Amino acid sequence: MAHSTTNTATRGLTLLSLDSGRFENMTCLSQLFILRENIRTFEIDNDRVHDSVKVHEVFDLIVGTGSGGLVACLVGPLNMLVSEAIEAYIRIHTAVFIPDEKAVLPEERTRRLRKALRALIEEKLAPEHQVADFSDFTRVIPDCKIVITALPNVHVEAPIPFRSFRGRRVSPPPCTLLEAILCTLAHARLFTDVSLCEGSITQSFIAADLGKHQFH
Repeated sequence: MAHSTTNTATRGLTLLSLDSGRFENMTCLSQLFILRENIRTFEIDNDRVHDSVKVHEVFDLIVGTGSGGLVACLVGPLNMLVSEAIEAYIRIHTAVFIPDEKAVLPEERTRRLRKALRALIEEKLAPEHQVADFSDFTRVIPDCKIVITALPNVHVEAPIPFRSFRGRRVSPPPCTLLEAILCTLAHARLFTDVSLCEGSITQSFIAADLGKHQFH
């Protein structure tokens, strides 16, 4: 890893890529634990206070899909330390998946997920940022750029990148941070698909880990 204040022309760009894993089994937590150790090493090497460095201080771009997309949003737009992201991830998972519970419909899990995410976002963001377009989030945290993916329900071979910054290529309809997270997590076995509207056109999205992982 390289210090974010170092000129990118000399150190190159640093990319953090987060896989999906299985949200119901919390497998993505292992990536957070590895990331925590990497950040600790960075803090030691750069004489920084323990548990003080944000992920976007180290990486120029954070990319994730599925539960990896959730993690990207926790350490990106929600500006959490890795230790905070671990706690938040467990909190969300606990709210959605109740131990020893009988079969639960995707609609009920989606309701729980939406409620848990909304509560977290309301804690971390000012009201105007809670409803801001996801593609404008670099105005909130200029040094933090993330990309998460979801699939249009009608064309599951072409993942769409949800960027926290303006891009010139294909983009999803305008959406909030909450909606972007719901899209990247919308695995058919667990949650319902997510509908986004742009004018009179509505598109439905599902989790991108159901198909290929190639950005446009």
